[in-house]
Amino acid sequence: MIINIGKGRKLMFWQKFIILLFIAGCSNIAQELTVKDIIWFGISDDSNYSWSKDSDKITFVYQNEIWIGEIINGNKCRLTFNKGKNPVWSPVKDEILYISAGDVWVKDINSFKDIQLTTDGKVSDAKWSPDGRTIAFVKEKNIWVMNNDGSKQKQLTTGNDNWGPLFSPTGDKIVFYCLRGGSTHGQGSTWLIQPDGTKLYKLQKSGKNVAWSPDGSRIICTDLWTDGKYSGHAFYIIIIDVNTQKVNSIKVLEITPSGVSPVIIGDINYSNHSFSWSPDGSKIAFDNNVHGIVNIYVVNNTGRNLCQLTSMGNATKPLWSPDGNKIMFKSENNLGVLVLNK
Repeated sequence: MIINIGKGRKLMFWQKFIILLFIAGCSNIAQELTVKDIIWFGISDDSNYSWSKDSDKITFVYQNEIWIGEIINGNKCRLTFNKGKNPVWSPVKDEILYISAGDVWVKDINSFKDIQLTTDGKVSDAKWSPDGRTIAFVKEKNIWVMNNDGSKQKQLTTGNDNWGPLFSPTGDKIVFYCLRGGSTHGQGSTWLIQPDGTKLYKLQKSGKNVAWSPDGSRIICTDLWTDGKYSGHAFYIIIIDVNTQKVNSIKVLEITPSGVSPVIIGDINYSNHSFSWSPDGSKIAFDNNVHGIVNIYVVNNTGRNLCQLTSMGNATKPLWSPDGNKIMFKSENNLGVLVLNK
């Protein structure tokens, strides 16, 4: 059964005009990336959403259920009826991975059939591998993997403080965040492990909200640490080469001596720090808090040429579409899609 609750709400003309004024003042990158339109899909319960492999649809959570939205017309329909959350579209099939009552489920979009993969009610998150054959998931605060049919479940970590598994685009590594052994000032550590449980190692720099580069060679995240010391007055954006562990660290936010006003350092100034690489690896989208107003920004992959894409405020959690032509985000409780001119 499909329940349709109407078309998406588009941004008003004057709101688009304000956005275009911001873009007009951007430097080099603004010449090749601007906002054509914004499609709104109404209320979304959380920041867990994903794109279909063809970039024509999205999946999100509304009223504790999984929904699908269509980009072409803004229509949306209900997909689950069992309190679903954390939807992730398969990278290769018309299937959506999700969590319900602490278990992993897969929804077939064509048949609307639900398949339950775990049964112990202890799972909090799950992610596909790039080829769709393997699923990494969090069970009782540890990282596990299993086949896409639920077989061969294997625990990869111990310690009950491990979160956020994310496969590399090449599928040979999983990055995750660990609070154990480094929780001072809320900072934990970022680790890599292979899907078979081998080659576990800690990255020299650590941070939350990590994102892989499309070629799987680098990880981007934010960091409050520099040279092994906590720096409460500054944020750093760091790009880590996962093979050499070479770190490119850029200071992007500093607080004045009064401890109140942020000061732009270089080209970027933000504190909310969620990232998404463009599919071609040339740009990075992120949310940026300037004087308490959070919006979506884009920079090139060296951290230069900042461009602001939204101006409505409270815009967070950007997610680039697989075709590179759109960026999904959340503004307060509303889910929106930036349609880009390139």
